[in-house]
Amino acid sequence: MARQITRQIELYSAIKKGIVNYLANSSDSDNAKKKKSTYSHRIALELAKNVPSTFTIDIDYMDADIVIRKGEEIFAVILWSSDYLSEKDKDKALKIHKKDNPILTLAFSPMEEKGYILIYRFEKEYLEYLHINKADNSEKLLKRCLLEEPKKIDEKQLLLSLNTKKKSSTKKVSSAKKAQKEDEN
Repeated sequence: MARQITRQIELYSAIKKGIVNYLANSSDSDNAKKKKSTYSHRIALELAKNVPSTFTIDIDYMDADIVIRKGEEIFAVILWSSDYLSEKDKDKALKIHKKDNPILTLAFSPMEEKGYILIYRFEKEYLEYLHINKADNSEKLLKRCLLEEPKKIDEKQLLLSLNTKKKSSTKKVSSAKKAQKEDEN
Protein backbone atom coordinates (compact mmCIF):
# COMPACT_ATOMS: atom_id res chain seq x y z
CA MET A 1 0.00 0.00 0.00
CA ALA A 2 2.84 2.42 0.84
CA ARG A 3 4.42 1.71 -2.55
CA GLN A 4 1.13 2.50 -4.29
CA ILE A 5 0.84 5.84 -2.44
CA THR A 6 4.45 6.73 -3.28
CA ARG A 7 3.83 5.92 -6.96
CA GLN A 8 0.68 8.03 -6.90
CA ILE A 9 2.44 11.04 -5.34
CA GLU A 10 5.37 10.80 -7.77
CA LEU A 11 3.05 10.46 -10.75
CA TYR A 12 0.85 13.36 -9.63
CA SER A 13 3.93 15.57 -9.15
CA ALA A 14 5.22 14.70 -12.64
CA ILE A 15 1.83 15.39 -14.25
CA LYS A 16 1.37 18.64 -12.32
CA LYS A 17 4.84 19.79 -13.37
CA GLY A 18 4.12 18.93 -17.03
CA ILE A 19 0.80 20.77 -17.05
CA VAL A 20 2.24 23.84 -15.32
CA ASN A 21 5.22 23.91 -17.71
CA TYR A 22 2.98 23.56 -20.75
CA LEU A 23 0.68 26.37 -19.65
CA ALA A 24 3.59 28.64 -18.72
CA ASN A 25 5.23 28.18 -22.14
CA SER A 26 2.13 28.32 -24.34
CA SER A 27 0.52 31.55 -25.43
CA ASP A 28 -3.23 31.97 -25.46
CA SER A 29 -3.22 33.58 -28.90
CA ASP A 30 -1.39 30.59 -30.41
CA ASN A 31 -3.89 28.19 -28.88
CA ALA A 32 -7.05 29.99 -29.96
CA LYS A 33 -7.48 28.16 -33.27
CA LYS A 34 -6.09 24.72 -32.43
CA LYS A 35 -8.06 21.52 -31.97
CA LYS A 36 -8.26 19.77 -28.61
CA SER A 37 -6.10 16.88 -29.86
CA THR A 38 -3.35 19.39 -30.72
CA TYR A 39 -3.41 20.68 -27.14
CA SER A 40 -3.40 17.11 -25.83
CA HIS A 41 -0.41 16.26 -28.00
CA ARG A 42 1.54 19.27 -26.74
CA ILE A 43 0.65 18.52 -23.13
CA ALA A 44 1.69 14.88 -23.66
CA LEU A 45 5.08 16.04 -25.00
CA GLU A 46 5.59 18.10 -21.85
CA LEU A 47 4.48 15.19 -19.65
CA ALA A 48 6.98 12.90 -21.39
CA LYS A 49 9.79 15.05 -19.99
CA ASN A 50 8.65 14.24 -16.44
CA VAL A 51 7.76 10.53 -16.51
CA PRO A 52 10.11 7.55 -17.00
CA SER A 53 10.83 6.68 -20.63
CA THR A 54 9.40 3.19 -20.05
CA PHE A 55 5.92 4.71 -19.97
CA THR A 56 3.75 5.20 -23.04
CA ILE A 57 1.73 8.38 -23.34
CA ASP A 58 -1.31 8.17 -25.63
CA ILE A 59 -3.74 10.87 -26.65
CA ASP A 60 -7.40 10.35 -27.51
CA TYR A 61 -7.24 6.84 -26.07
CA MET A 62 -9.82 4.98 -23.94
CA ASP A 63 -12.25 7.90 -24.23
CA ALA A 64 -9.71 10.12 -22.41
CA ASP A 65 -7.58 13.01 -23.64
CA ILE A 66 -4.28 11.59 -22.33
CA VAL A 67 -3.42 8.16 -20.93
CA ILE A 68 -0.12 7.24 -19.31
CA ARG A 69 0.52 3.50 -19.24
CA LYS A 70 3.19 0.86 -19.07
CA GLY A 71 2.23 -2.13 -21.16
CA GLU A 72 -1.38 -2.91 -20.27
CA GLU A 73 -1.19 -1.31 -16.81
CA ILE A 74 -2.82 2.12 -16.78
CA PHE A 75 -1.04 4.59 -14.53
CA ALA A 76 -2.94 7.81 -15.25
CA VAL A 77 -5.97 8.98 -17.15
CA ILE A 78 -6.21 12.70 -17.85
CA LEU A 79 -9.13 14.69 -19.21
CA TRP A 80 -9.11 18.43 -19.65
CA SER A 81 -11.34 21.29 -20.64
CA SER A 82 -10.63 24.93 -21.41
CA ASP A 83 -13.19 25.90 -18.77
CA TYR A 84 -14.92 24.16 -15.86
CA LEU A 85 -15.56 20.48 -16.53
CA SER A 86 -19.13 19.70 -17.50
CA GLU A 87 -21.13 17.11 -15.57
CA LYS A 88 -20.87 14.87 -18.64
CA ASP A 89 -17.05 15.07 -18.56
CA LYS A 90 -16.97 14.44 -14.80
CA ASP A 91 -19.19 11.40 -15.30
CA LYS A 92 -16.91 10.18 -18.10
CA ALA A 93 -13.83 10.56 -15.87
CA LEU A 94 -15.58 8.75 -13.02
CA LYS A 95 -16.64 5.91 -15.33
CA ILE A 96 -13.07 5.47 -16.60
CA HIS A 97 -11.75 5.71 -13.03
CA LYS A 98 -14.04 2.93 -11.81
CA LYS A 99 -13.75 0.70 -14.88
CA ASP A 100 -10.01 0.83 -15.59
CA ASN A 101 -8.82 1.55 -12.04
CA PRO A 102 -5.76 3.67 -12.90
CA ILE A 103 -3.39 4.81 -10.17
CA LEU A 104 -4.44 8.37 -10.90
CA THR A 105 -7.46 9.89 -12.63
CA LEU A 106 -7.23 13.63 -13.20
CA ALA A 107 -9.13 16.28 -15.04
CA PHE A 108 -8.00 19.84 -15.28
CA SER A 109 -9.02 23.24 -16.56
CA PRO A 110 -6.35 25.87 -17.28
CA MET A 111 -8.80 28.68 -16.47
CA GLU A 112 -7.02 31.09 -18.83
CA GLU A 113 -8.92 34.13 -17.54
CA LYS A 114 -8.09 33.35 -13.91
CA GLY A 115 -4.90 33.09 -11.89
CA TYR A 116 -5.18 29.37 -11.22
CA ILE A 117 -5.43 25.92 -12.77
CA LEU A 118 -8.37 23.86 -11.54
CA ILE A 119 -7.57 20.17 -10.93
CA TYR A 120 -10.17 17.46 -10.38
CA ARG A 121 -8.51 14.44 -8.74
CA PHE A 122 -10.55 11.24 -8.49
CA GLU A 123 -9.71 8.87 -5.66
CA LYS A 124 -11.28 5.58 -4.62
CA GLU A 125 -14.16 7.09 -2.69
CA TYR A 126 -13.92 10.83 -3.26
CA LEU A 127 -13.27 13.65 -5.70
CA GLU A 128 -10.91 16.49 -4.77
CA TYR A 129 -11.00 19.98 -6.24
CA LEU A 130 -7.62 21.72 -6.19
CA HIS A 131 -6.32 25.11 -7.28
CA ILE A 132 -2.77 25.53 -8.53
CA ASN A 133 -1.74 29.17 -8.38
CA LYS A 134 -0.21 30.15 -11.74
CA ALA A 135 2.11 32.72 -10.17
CA ASP A 136 3.91 30.51 -7.65
CA ASN A 137 2.59 26.98 -8.45
CA SER A 138 1.31 26.57 -4.89
CA GLU A 139 -1.54 24.14 -4.45
CA LYS A 140 -4.69 24.53 -2.39
CA LEU A 141 -7.35 21.92 -1.67
CA LEU A 142 -10.75 23.55 -2.21
CA LYS A 143 -13.05 20.70 -1.30
CA ARG A 144 -13.40 16.96 -1.17
CA CYS A 145 -16.67 15.25 -2.10
CA LEU A 146 -17.68 11.64 -1.70
CA LEU A 147 -18.23 9.73 -4.91
CA GLU A 148 -21.66 8.21 -4.46
CA GLU A 149 -23.50 5.83 -6.68
CA PRO A 150 -26.52 7.38 -8.38
CA LYS A 151 -29.52 7.09 -6.12
CA LYS A 152 -31.88 4.33 -7.18
CA ILE A 153 -35.60 4.89 -6.95
CA ASP A 154 -37.22 2.58 -4.45
CA GLU A 155 -39.65 0.51 -6.50
CA LYS A 156 -42.07 0.33 -3.57
CA GLN A 157 -42.15 4.08 -3.13
CA LEU A 158 -45.53 5.70 -3.63
CA LEU A 159 -45.25 8.37 -6.28
CA LEU A 160 -47.85 11.12 -6.09
CA SER A 161 -48.64 13.39 -8.98
CA LEU A 162 -49.08 16.98 -7.98
CA ASN A 163 -51.82 18.96 -9.66
CA THR A 164 -50.66 22.23 -11.11
CA LYS A 165 -52.75 25.16 -12.16
CA LYS A 166 -53.01 25.50 -15.88
CA LYS A 167 -52.78 28.95 -17.35
CA SER A 168 -55.84 29.97 -19.29
CA SER A 169 -55.28 30.12 -23.00
CA THR A 170 -57.36 33.25 -23.44
CA LYS A 171 -55.40 36.38 -24.06
CA LYS A 172 -55.86 39.29 -21.74
CA VAL A 173 -56.63 42.52 -23.49
CA SER A 174 -54.96 45.56 -22.02
CA SER A 175 -57.17 48.26 -20.52
CA ALA A 176 -55.96 50.73 -23.17
CA LYS A 177 -57.17 48.45 -25.94
CA LYS A 178 -60.49 47.93 -24.15
CA ALA A 179 -61.01 51.68 -23.93
CA GLN A 180 -60.15 52.06 -27.61
CA LYS A 181 -62.73 49.43 -28.61
CA GLU A 182 -65.39 51.07 -26.47
CA ASP A 183 -64.67 54.45 -28.15
CA GLU A 184 -65.09 52.86 -31.60
CA ASN A 185 -68.49 51.44 -30.68
